[in-house]
Amino acid sequence: MTTHFILIFFSITIIEIINFCKFFNKFNIYILLIKKISKVILSKKISDHWKEKTLLHYSKQIMINSLIILGILISIIFIYFVIVYFHHSFSKYFLSIIGILETTIIIIVYLFLKRFIYAKL
Repeated sequence: MTTHFILIFFSITIIEIINFCKFFNKFNIYILLIKKISKVILSKKISDHWKEKTLLHYSKQIMINSLIILGILISIIFIYFVIVYFHHSFSKYFLSIIGILETTIIIIVYLFLKRFIYAKL
């Protein structure tokens, strides 16, 4: 029974971390920067001097964005290992078919309720 409560806590915490940090927006920014880099490289109208400056700027943005994504993933993995450290059977249950299905249901219900409550406000 405690495993189910821990699973609910873990699922909601991860969803809120992803929402708070705008995790999926980071990937969109990453893709946008790669497209910009390819346009700059392929452009014949831009001089080499300006290509160097813009590519350096875009590269810095990609590196910062990648580090943010890495930090979010590390924090999620850290939370998982903290829970596993204190509740050893959580890992076995979480990675089982029933655990994956339960996690999926928890996430769907939570997102539905969250959207429903925010629509009322």
